Amino acid sequence: MQRLVLLCRALVLAALLVPVGHVHATGLFRAYLSSTGSDSNPCTVVAPCRLLPAALAAVTDGGEVWILDSANYNTATVSITKSVKILAVPGVVGSLVAIGGPAISMTIPYIPATTISVTLRNLVIVPFPGDATATDGISVAQSATPIIMTVENTAITGSANGNGISFLTAGYLRVLASRISDAACITACTVNGWGIYLDNSATATIAGSRIMGNASGGVLVNGAVGSGNPTSVSIDDSVISQNFGYGVQVQSLATGQKARASILRSTLSDNQWGLSVDATPGSTTTGIMGYSMVTGNYWGLTQGNASTLESLGNNIVRANTSDTIGTVTVVAGQ
Repeated sequence: MQRLVLLCRALVLAALLVPVGHVHATGLFRAYLSSTGSDSNPCTVVAPCRLLPAALAAVTDGGEVWILDSANYNTATVSITKSVKILAVPGVVGSLVAIGGPAISMTIPYIPATTISVTLRNLVIVPFPGDATATDGISVAQSATPIIMTVENTAITGSANGNGISFLTAGYLRVLASRISDAACITACTVNGWGIYLDNSATATIAGSRIMGNASGGVLVNGAVGSGNPTSVSIDDSVISQNFGYGVQVQSLATGQKARASILRSTLSDNQWGLSVDATPGSTTTGIMGYSMVTGNYWGLTQGNASTLESLGNNIVRANTSDTIGTVTVVAGQ
C-alpha cells in the first residue's frame, strides 16, 4: 500500500511538470514583460511576454504588469479595460508609443457597482516618429463607470496632434512627480496641444510635476454642465512653464457650466498667460492661488468675464508684461 501511495504521488508530480504549451496563463496577479520575451509565453517572470496587450490579457482584474528592462512595449494603441497597475522597474525605460491614435486608451462601458483603477508608473510615452496620425499620450473617454487614474514618475512628451493626457470623465486623475511636455497642435487647436486636458466633471490632482513647452497650454480645465461636480484641478509644488499659450486656463463657456482650479506652492513662468479664468454669464469659474510665483508671462493673472480669481495675498506676481488683468480678489487664509 505504501508503495502504491508513493507511485501515485510520483505520477501527480510528473503530470505537474509536463509542459502545457505556449499559452498565456490567465488570472495572473503579476504578469511580466521583457525585451527578450515572446507573446506566446505565459507572461510569468521566467517566461515573460513581449508586448503590453499580451500581459493585459493574462493579468487578472486588479493585478500588476511589471516591465523588466528597457524597450518599447506596444505596436498600436493599448486599450485598458480593467483595473491594473503597469509598472516599470526603477531605472528601466518602459516605453509606449502613440501610433495611429493615442498610446493608451480607456473607453469603458457601464459596469454596475464597479470602479476602474489604473496606475502607470515609471513609463515614457512618446509619439512614433513621423506618424501624422498619432494623437494623445493617454486618452480617457467619458464613462458612466468611475475611473481613477494615477500617473506617477512618468514622462509624456511630444504628443503629435493631441494632448499629453486627455481626461474627459467624472473620475479622478492623479499626476505625481511626472513631466508632460511638448504636445503639438496641427488641427483643432482648442482641444489639442495641451499638457493636460480636463472636461466633464473630471477631478485632477497635479503634484510635484513639470508641465512645459506645450503648444496650446499646460492645463485646460473645461467647465462641466449639469448638477454634478465642477471640472476641477488642484496643482501643488509644480512648475508650469514655457507653454506657448496658457499656463493654466480655467473656463466655462456655456450657461450652467462649472470649473475650478487651486494652485499652491507652484511656479507659472514664461507662458503667454500665467493663470486665466473666464466664464459665460450664468456659469461659475473660480481660480485660487497661494504661495506661488507668477513671472515672465505676457499676462500674469487674468480674470475675465463672470469669473472669480482669488489670491491668498502671499503670491509673487512680478516681471510679467502685464502682471494682472481684471480683478484679483485678495482673501485671508483661514
